[in-house]
Amino acid sequence: MDQEMHSQAAYRCCNWVVKYVLFLVARDQLETKFQKVEQFNPSILSCAAVAAISKQDAFDRQFSQWWEDNVRLHVWDGPHEHHPLGSMNRIRRRLYDASNQFRAKKNQQPVTSPQSINEISDPKHKL
Repeated sequence: MDQEMHSQAAYRCCNWVVKYVLFLVARDQLETKFQKVEQFNPSILSCAAVAAISKQDAFDRQFSQWWEDNVRLHVWDGPHEHHPLGSMNRIRRRLYDASNQFRAKKNQQPVTSPQSINEISDPKHKL
């Protein structure tokens, strides 16, 4: 990143309205064009632990297809105090809603926004 970056839209964060900015704080750390990079020596490493993770059940194909066809997730389904603000996000919301209507029509199924894990159709797949 060689320049500051600013959010164009405002965001609600609890009781505040914010715009984000990312800016450089130590330009000399970024100016490494002419510095040599040391070669990594793997012999300095030693094993501290071994983690054995058993296989986990993943979404099966049928459930994955159901999820993709029926569930919508977007930022306006969250708490009101975290909803996006501003004209750009009002347009974005209308586009999301139009996209969901198109998706429901093409899939010939209603698109839902589960508000709880109990609203997922197959109890076997409740998270």
